[in-house]
Amino acid sequence: MRSACRLLMIASGLLAGPPALAEPLQSGIDRLYALECGHGLAPDQGRFSPGYNDGKPLAFVDNCYLIHHAQGYLLWGTGVADKFFGVPGGLPSVGGRPNWVRSSTLAGQLTQLGLGTSDIRYIGLSNSHIDHIGNLEMFPGATILVQRAEWNFAETHPSEDTPDRARFNAAHPMALIDGDYDVFGDGTVRLIATPSVTPGNQSLLVTLPKTGAAHEIVVVELRNPPPVDQSY
Repeated sequence: MRSACRLLMIASGLLAGPPALAEPLQSGIDRLYALECGHGLAPDQGRFSPGYNDGKPLAFVDNCYLIHHAQGYLLWGTGVADKFFGVPGGLPSVGGRPNWVRSSTLAGQLTQLGLGTSDIRYIGLSNSHIDHIGNLEMFPGATILVQRAEWNFAETHPSEDTPDRARFNAAHPMALIDGDYDVFGDGTVRLIATPSVTPGNQSLLVTLPKTGAAHEIVVVELRNPPPVDQSY
């Protein structure tokens, strides 16, 4: 396995089914921000690519992406929890996952952009691992866009940092997606089902207009993942 992230333009209540997210009266993206949401060092690259660089450490960078569409803001991932900012050593490595460290806070970066947590309309998640869901409850009014298969997976796999706590708060506004989904209804932001590291992993496809051409950002979680009952 190698982490696959192709960047062609770098700026990059529980519902029974997807709600009517699209509002086709307006369309278009005018801003995309890459936010620092954690970084870390995993002790064994072979944990992620068996037989390749076994025993060698592997550096990870955990970015979040903030997209402004005419219909509102979408935040792709919430990163490692802000509570680990300033903690010596960060979040220790457990079970082969990276030793996550936060060099800045997600809340602070939003403030620098002149935004508050209530400005975020949607939160898209690639999966329910700790490096994606750490700050979910910072956005109680945002609708979480997650694959139904990932919700089911999370229900049977407790939180990685707090085993006695569920990964998702069932009271949080949430849209359970089945397969690919066009978030704003104009093709500019699409969720692509990519079951891999977890059964409900999904990827983000963003199309940005520029001088009449389309530039795409594709974020794919893992090409050759470990078994789905393992996490990092």
